[in-house]
Amino acid sequence: MAKTREPIFADILIAQALDKSTLAHMMDIDREGRARRFQQKLRLAEKFVFDEEASHRVGLVLRDVPELLVEQIQFARPPFDLCWIEYALDPIMKLLNPDRYDPTDQTRDKKIGVLIEHNRILSASLTHSSLIAVLPFIYHLNTEWRLEDQLRFCEKMKISRMQIDQWLWGSISDKFSREGKKEHLRALRNTNMAETMFTSELSVEQAISVLKGTMGDFKNHIAALLLLNRPTLTQYARVPNTRGWIRHKPRFFMAYNTVRMALDPVPVIRKLSEGHGEGELRRRHRVRGHYCHNDAARKALLHHTCVHEWQPANDEWEPVKADVGDDIEHWICLSNCGGRRWWREQHERGSAAVGYVDHTQYEVTRYEKKATG
Repeated sequence: MAKTREPIFADILIAQALDKSTLAHMMDIDREGRARRFQQKLRLAEKFVFDEEASHRVGLVLRDVPELLVEQIQFARPPFDLCWIEYALDPIMKLLNPDRYDPTDQTRDKKIGVLIEHNRILSASLTHSSLIAVLPFIYHLNTEWRLEDQLRFCEKMKISRMQIDQWLWGSISDKFSREGKKEHLRALRNTNMAETMFTSELSVEQAISVLKGTMGDFKNHIAALLLLNRPTLTQYARVPNTRGWIRHKPRFFMAYNTVRMALDPVPVIRKLSEGHGEGELRRRHRVRGHYCHNDAARKALLHHTCVHEWQPANDEWEPVKADVGDDIEHWICLSNCGGRRWWREQHERGSAAVGYVDHTQYEVTRYEKKATG
């Protein structure tokens, strides 16, 4: 007899009636509307589920080589414009916080899911006692976090700018502080942005509770994204849609991709990324430039033959080992697909003879195709 498939977190989140009774533990007064919008996009997203072993290996990378997040933060990009990634939190917590991990605590998070739309990240959690929460923060990948917005966030959450770094990194911030790596501590805040969705003022106790419950979540999301984009380490198994049971009711179970890692990623990452340099990260988002790809890279993505694992290269397209702070402009794909990637600085196109167009403010509108006949 075939083994009955268990629902993934996404199935549970879709099946659950997210109303006042199930979301009473969430403080945001707009929690129902936010949860419904989350469900609508989740149905359409391409889904990736880290199994227990793969989640454990995410924790290994965070514990042993957290510098990976600093060195390759620009490659923390979703594989699809709209995708869902979920991972088990217990294997990560056991590695990063062994002294504070309590397996008897039923209020601890069991699964974390992130819904990524382009560079915008929303997240949700499922506890061991089956409580669901759509978390009240939006993260923006590779986005400048302006000083005034940081100060506004600090005022809302009752913290300082330095405490933002501790919140984004979680327990890893202690390691960087002991090693005197201040530029590592600022890396996530310098290259990404976070905003809160709270619509009302929080008390100090409420702010502390929310921050404590989401401490270090963002660095987990980044580590999962970086490993997801390493085909030499990750394997995917497609699980088709089917029907099953949730809370004694028949439900539709969505298709997804199981993410597996047979190899320990730490030795591989150390081999590919050995550096002793110090310095500030280049904040590419401050430059209105873009990444360019050659034909081989574009065709591989179009036909799903390679998801690309980018290695820094010199001007002759030979692989090099990059130090933190190095101003890398070229990358080659390690999967031998022939893919190349390079950074193009801000520039102007067109002829000045016919004037200039300022695109600092614009709005995308829906295009309606006219009927013909």
